[in-house]
Amino acid sequence: MKLEEKLFSLRKAKGLSQMKLAEIMNVSRQAISRWEVGAAVPSTDNLKFLGRLYNVPLEYLLHDDAPDPVPQEPDEKVAVPGIEKRWILIFVAIMATVVVF
Repeated sequence: MKLEEKLFSLRKAKGLSQMKLAEIMNVSRQAISRWEVGAAVPSTDNLKFLGRLYNVPLEYLLHDDAPDPVPQEPDEKVAVPGIEKRWILIFVAIMATVVVF
């Protein structure tokens, strides 16, 4: 399986939209789309992040003939921003505005 097919399949299996993955990775949705159609290849840092996010070895992503990986325990937690953090930031911004006036 080619890299672009793996990236598409892994994203879908994780239940992420291109937009959500782009937000998590701090890249554009178009970048995710280009990776998934084979028009571009993620940087090494992005590939490492994707490997951790999807819980697959980097070798699986890099080699077309690599067998499907056995799920592994992640070495470290991958930070995924949540809606709660946004609401806290919005609340703090509103409160700061109210205090100023």
